[in-house]
Amino acid sequence: MSGNFDFANPGLLWLLAAIPFLALLKGRAGSSGTLVFSSVAIAKSVSRKNKSRAGAVLTTLRMLALALLIAALARPRMGKGFSEREESGIDIVLAIDVSNSMSALDLSTSTKIQTRLDAVKSVVQDCIKNRPHDRIGMVVFGVNTFLVSPVTLSHDWLNQNIERVELGLIDGRGTAIGKAILSAANHMRALKDAKSRVVILLSDGESNTGISPVAAAEAAASFDIKIYTIAA
Repeated sequence: MSGNFDFANPGLLWLLAAIPFLALLKGRAGSSGTLVFSSVAIAKSVSRKNKSRAGAVLTTLRMLALALLIAALARPRMGKGFSEREESGIDIVLAIDVSNSMSALDLSTSTKIQTRLDAVKSVVQDCIKNRPHDRIGMVVFGVNTFLVSPVTLSHDWLNQNIERVELGLIDGRGTAIGKAILSAANHMRALKDAKSRVVILLSDGESNTGISPVAAAEAAASFDIKIYTIAA
């Protein structure tokens, strides 16, 4: 990456060209004032004492302020350049169970109380950290499914979304594993350039609602999508 400076609205900078004309009009506006003195000597005395050029300085400052305002409206910005890169990893969609049973505390340790979902999220984040070249997405499921993130190489953004996954995010009164598989597969089937496509299913129980997981797996296989299961 390399730093670069530009303006978000560069067209506004053309307004700077008008400032010299404004200054010229300001200098030529109106006729010179005339004072009548009874004595020329008095006028000379006053002119010798009047050495101030505050009017000219004030005009200059006004023009400078106007120029700075125009530059600010053009929105100067410092950014970073970018380059495209081609990765050789695989595409993964994580399907995570957020049904009510994932609130169980049986995966807690002597030093940390955690739900099953907390434990799964921790393992998932470690997995993401160890696969920097893979595009990874995520769906969560209970009775229905919810897309947390499409497949992406922006793993920092993905981890931020994982932090927002909580119990109660969707209806957790059931475990629709078949729906989860189909949802994950549906988000992957359009990825024509994928080297390999994988769904990793993380759940603590059996499917008890929705379509059959076997039928969903067969549909995914027709798109050459592999499915791996992890039991919590």
